[in-house]
Amino acid sequence: MTIAEKKISIFNQVQQVNNVELLEQVERLLQKLFAEENEHLQYVKPMRKVTNIEDILKNQGHKKISQSEWDELVKELDLQETAEELIAQLSA
Repeated sequence: MTIAEKKISIFNQVQQVNNVELLEQVERLLQKLFAEENEHLQYVKPMRKVTNIEDILKNQGHKKISQSEWDELVKELDLQETAEELIAQLSA
């Protein structure tokens, strides 16, 4: 049975119901099922058609720092290891 045929079958069954309470139950059930089916949509954002690094940085609130600020941070860390040693530690 195709989806269209299934819809028609369900519609025809509903058309035969003359009990308001039963129709209200069917309505509540459908509302609950639709809500559950679409519940994940509140957590999903549509994908952008085009993404570039500037947009990503802007959306994440990235703040550029100057070379002098960077140098000051490096100085404050007082690293004794070379860059190669630090990189090796990442893969260890």
